[in-house]
Amino acid sequence: MLSRTRSHVLLAPFRVHNYRTLRRSLRAYTNPISTLYRYVSNRGDYPVEIGVRTPVGPVRVVAPTFHDLRTINEVFCRGDYVVGPDVRVVVDVGANIGISALFFLTRNESSRVYCFEPSPINAPRLRAALAPFGDRAAISETALSDRDGVFEFNAEPVGRYSGLVAPGYARDLVNVVEVQTVNISDALDRILEVESFIDVLKIDTEGSEEAILRSIRPDLLPKIGEMFVEVNLDEPLFPDHFTQVSRPDGIAHFRAREH
Repeated sequence: MLSRTRSHVLLAPFRVHNYRTLRRSLRAYTNPISTLYRYVSNRGDYPVEIGVRTPVGPVRVVAPTFHDLRTINEVFCRGDYVVGPDVRVVVDVGANIGISALFFLTRNESSRVYCFEPSPINAPRLRAALAPFGDRAAISETALSDRDGVFEFNAEPVGRYSGLVAPGYARDLVNVVEVQTVNISDALDRILEVESFIDVLKIDTEGSEEAILRSIRPDLLPKIGEMFVEVNLDEPLFPDHFTQVSRPDGIAHFRAREH
């Protein structure tokens, strides 16, 4: 299990966003003291169920490893994907084990999430996590990319750090498999045959985010309300369609301009 670096721990008390996360965690977790102790100390057995309060009531989120507890904290407490209470349609590219999808599905009782997750390790966990939501969660075990094809994918055992073996992927290759990729524009076309609008597009693919983002066809951009993309950009993308904020947590947040 990976431990956090000494500099990360020493500097943590001086980061303002950590205080905000702590305050939110006291409200978000059903048992905040034990959950925060587990998180800070990096102790405890796994898998573990973590109780989280949501607008539709408390839910239990399974964390197979400490790394997944980090994701729960980032999504439900740090506020990586803050959306309004009336969110309807979400596309989750790199859905992992379903923690972000659970967040979107629990903003109200009618939201729908289209998940794409090619990892053979993550996909069964994703299906189990979202089973209680029935057809509100659609799951595809294909990888969205900037092109169709069959490509190598590093399905590392933790699951949080899996990704296509391509420029930008910086993890050690430990379990390389082949996966089917689909061009993101084609996938969005199919979703928009059913839905009139995509409120949120979230992309977290461990290195291929920028290529995916840049390959979205321009005619699709007006049909997307906002995007959360784990990418560092040197310049604004799609300035005619979106305002763009690059946040300290490494997520670029795009919000549709009003016309």
